[in-house]
Amino acid sequence: DERVFVIVSDALRYEAGVELAEKLNNETIGECKIESMLGVIPSATKFGMAALLPHKEIDVDSNLQVMVDGNNSSGLNNRHKILQNNIPESIALQYKDIINMNKMERRDTVKGKKLIYIYHDTIDAVGDSPATEINTFNAVEDTLEQIHGLVRIIQGDLSGINICITSDHGF
Repeated sequence: DERVFVIVSDALRYEAGVELAEKLNNETIGECKIESMLGVIPSATKFGMAALLPHKEIDVDSNLQVMVDGNNSSGLNNRHKILQNNIPESIALQYKDIINMNKMERRDTVKGKKLIYIYHDTIDAVGDSPATEINTFNAVEDTLEQIHGLVRIIQGDLSGINICITSDHGF
C-alpha cells in the first residue's frame, strides 16, 4: 500500500544505469540497487514502453499498434488510461512537466496517487535522429543529472521512498 514512483527513461542503457546507481548511492539518502532484466524484441520504444505497463496481455493490432489488455499503448494519455485500468490511484506524467511545476503543484498532482509513472526521454530524443545522434553521449550525461535531480525532488518535495528507474530499451 505504499506509493511507488516509476521513472521510465527512454533508451537508457544498462551501463548508464550502473553509473546512475553509483551516483544515487553516493549522493542521495537511501539505498539504490541495480538489476538487469530481459528486454522485448524488437527493441523499439512502442514495444518496450508497453511491456513496462501493468498488463495481462500485449498484442499488436492490424495497424501495428501495440495493445495492452486491448488498449492502445501509444502516448502518455493512453498509458495513463492503462495504468488507471489496473490501479485507479495512478497517474502518468512527463519529466518536463513535473520539473516545470513548483513544489505545491507537484504535491497536488500526485496527491492520493499510489503509482506515479514519470516518462523521461532525453537520450532517445537526441539519439533517434541522424542529425543529432552524435550528441548521444552528452545526452547520457544530461540524463544522469536530470534523473538524479528528479529523485531528489521525489524524495524532498513528494516524500517518495519507493522509486524504480527503468528503461524501455538501450540506444
